Parts: sequence; structure tokens; C-alpha cells
Amino acid sequence: RQIIRQELQLDDKPTILFVGRLIRKKGVDVLIEAFSTIVRQEPCTLVIAGDGPERQSLERQVAHLGLSGHVRFVGFKQPKELPRWYCAADVFVLPSRTEPWGVVVLEALASGLPVVVTELVGCHPDVVTGPEVGMVVPPENAPALAKALEYYIARRPSRDQVHSDWKPTYERMRYPIVAANLVRLVQDIIQERQAASIANR
Repeated sequence: RQIIRQELQLDDKPTILFVGRLIRKKGVDVLIEAFSTIVRQEPCTLVIAGDGPERQSLERQVAHLGLSGHVRFVGFKQPKELPRWYCAADVFVLPSRTEPWGVVVLEALASGLPVVVTELVGCHPDVVTGPEVGMVVPPENAPALAKALEYYIARRPSRDQVHSDWKPTYERMRYPIVAANLVRLVQDIIQERQAASIANR
């Protein structure tokens, strides 16, 4: 893991990882606000892996808050590249304002990474089973998000322990729950398109 961190140009400070499109519904602006309070208490790094229309706005927010030396925008990563980033990080965060499922949450947990997600991330009732593996916070609540992230930054739990605690949940839910949520996701997409079609009439 240390070799991977060096290759990704990460030092020994705790690392928070976000993976996703840089669009408003992902709540990255709230994450940056939360991070601005965290870094004053504990030196750490925020890695934002993804791209999208909000990137320039988010970069301006980072600069305005004086966080440029602590936040790294590393751009879009192919799926085959993500395991290295999961391995290098200390906690994963998905602060979405809306998220029908959240595949990246499962990827992070499967890598032994604790997660912090909002109540609007669809997979959380099935996979975030306790503080051993993650925490759930209200959306658009920077103080609550900061507090949850600080919990894992302070403890830096063993990846083996996180993986062990989450494995029974994974074994129980991997087929029926994933199938059910794929159906739910498709239904959500259909409903969104129908609503858009009606609005455009």
C-alpha cells in the first residue's frame, strides 16, 4: 500500500477519496466545505477522482477556501485504475444530494475502505451496517459530514477489519439485493425520462 501511495504521489497524511461525476447532485461542494473544517484540525488530503461540468466551480471553491495544497483533482479514472485509489485512501465519501444506488460505495467497501454516505444514497440501508464499516449523514450538512469523516481519519481502521466486518453483509446481499436495486435504478431512469418528456411538451 505504501508503494501505491508513493506512486500516486500521496504522503503519509490521511486521505479522503471521492469518486464520481462532478455534477451538483453529487454534493462535492458540500464535501469541500466540510473538508475545510477538517483540515484545520487534522492535516489530511482530499482526492477528487472524476470530471464534469462543475469542475471549474469546485476548483474555484477550493482556491477561495485556501485548500489548494490539500485537495487534488485527479480527473476521470477508468474502472481498472480505481482499485489503486481505493487501496491508497483511508476513507471513502459519497455526499450525494440524490443517488439511486451507489456502485462506488460497494467497490470501496470491497476494498476494505470505510465509507461515509448521505441518507439519499440508495444502497446505504443494505450495506452500511454500522460504524465498523461506515456512517450515514444527512444530505447538504457539512458539519455532520465533517464529523463522520473525522471519526475515520482519527482512527484509520484496519482494512482487513473493515473487509471482515462487511463480508457477511456482502455474502447475504450480493445477488438478491443487487438485482432488486438494478430494477429500482431502471425504474428511476424510466420515471426521470417520462417526467422530462412531459415537461418538454
